[in-house]
Amino acid sequence: MLLLYDEEVPAPKGQPVFSGNGESEPRRAGEHVLFNVLGPLEVRIEGAAIELYGKPATLLALLLLHANEWVSSDQIVEALWGDRAPASANRNVKTYIWQLRRTLPPTLGARIALS
Repeated sequence: MLLLYDEEVPAPKGQPVFSGNGESEPRRAGEHVLFNVLGPLEVRIEGAAIELYGKPATLLALLLLHANEWVSSDQIVEALWGDRAPASANRNVKTYIWQLRRTLPPTLGARIALS
């Protein structure tokens, strides 16, 4: 099960965080993050839009819609593939979680808990 929770988690200030999206400059911990969920999903870090698309974006949208709630693996698989889930669905979900944790600042990536 996954949980994206809304709680203050202290992050080390000034620690470099690489976005995983090809930026040459690392981001820093403790940045302001904004999620726009009305219309297309948009993630902004310190005002700059972060490209997030495909299944990782769908997973993030699902977690945002269920903030502070546990989301079961079955719910995630259903949201990502519907009736056509591949045999590797659970492994793929773990990959998408890894991608989100690398893309989002550490204070937010740490809030995606897997159990």
